[in-house]
Amino acid sequence: MNKSKKKQTLKKRGGIPRQAQPVQDLPSTQRGGHTKRRWSLLLLFIGIALGGVYLERFLRPVPDIPMFKHKVVAEHPHDPDSFSQGLVLADGHVWESTGKYGKSKLRKTELKTGNVVNEIELDKAYFGEGQDQ
Repeated sequence: MNKSKKKQTLKKRGGIPRQAQPVQDLPSTQRGGHTKRRWSLLLLFIGIALGGVYLERFLRPVPDIPMFKHKVVAEHPHDPDSFSQGLVLADGHVWESTGKYGKSKLRKTELKTGNVVNEIELDKAYFGEGQDQ
């Protein structure tokens, strides 16, 4: 670059060489790097913050689920081939509907002995808890 062009360029900048120019006086094409870096850092910070919230929420230990204990207080005989669908205990008897295709029944048994007092076989079209379609 010749000396006269250099002088004209320095005049345009107010006599300040390019290296010494303040950032706000630089053309936007030369300033853009700082702005892009700021946006990048801001977006990175937001991403880290949101990621932390996500991790905290979904990786938090599950609260304790209550566990109940049981105690067997009595055992009563029951037909092992009977698949109970409905059960009512009343007056020392068990009223039960059993559900097996083609073998559904309604019956009344003695609670203590398991002896069948009364039993009705359902039509094969019916299942112990509803009609077979």
